[in-house]
Amino acid sequence: MAATLSLFSLSVLPSCGTRSDGETPAAKASVEAAKPAPIDTMALKVAAMRRDSLKADSIVKANGQLPGAILPGKRIVAFYGNIRAKGMGILGREPKDQMFRKFDKVIAEWQAADPSIPVQPAIHNVTITAQAAPGKDGKYRLMNSKATIEEVIQWGKEHNCIVFLDVQVGLSNLENELHKLEPYLKDPIVHMGIDPEFAMETKGVKPGRKIGTFDAKDVNYAVKFLARIVSENNLPPRCSLCTASPRA
Repeated sequence: MAATLSLFSLSVLPSCGTRSDGETPAAKASVEAAKPAPIDTMALKVAAMRRDSLKADSIVKANGQLPGAILPGKRIVAFYGNIRAKGMGILGREPKDQMFRKFDKVIAEWQAADPSIPVQPAIHNVTITAQAAPGKDGKYRLMNSKATIEEVIQWGKEHNCIVFLDVQVGLSNLENELHKLEPYLKDPIVHMGIDPEFAMETKGVKPGRKIGTFDAKDVNYAVKFLARIVSENNLPPRCSLCTASPRA
């Protein structure tokens, strides 16, 4: 290396060892060394999430629950469906006011059954829904419009409910779908649901033909995705719900 450097110096520098612009090689090296190293922003985010996770673990061990957390101090009772689909559950099957009157009755029944645990009402809306039709990109899923999602969240705020936005990925995957919900997950009342029953990427068939599945890496991706949003936006702890319909 030294020999190569000496040969280079002789061929490009004046005999006095000084650059024509007045800067010596040693000075240039000093300037280069003083430049800050590139910042690995992804590594910083991972470190922050790990720090928050360790802090959360220590708080739970000491107090049993994180500040602002819903679980395990409350029991979540949810009405499920899609407000634009009558066949998916009670959210879209009945008129809004009638549905909430029924929901209030159910909440009261749960509270009466076990007064020791407060009930937290929830609306669980399937926001990205598996479809029989492939759609333009052949992924067999359809997302609610921005107006519909905002309406669901408004329902939650009007009735003191938390809101689960649920994802059925069809032939897509969580990495491609969850980011679409990020703007809404920044709202403190909004939580996340993922539905393995209609995750068909590994099955290679359209939804409804077989029961789908998520791998552990998919669930871990979803947990880390939500943890990042919580950490970056200084939000209270959130719930990530993995759902599946029972089959006889």
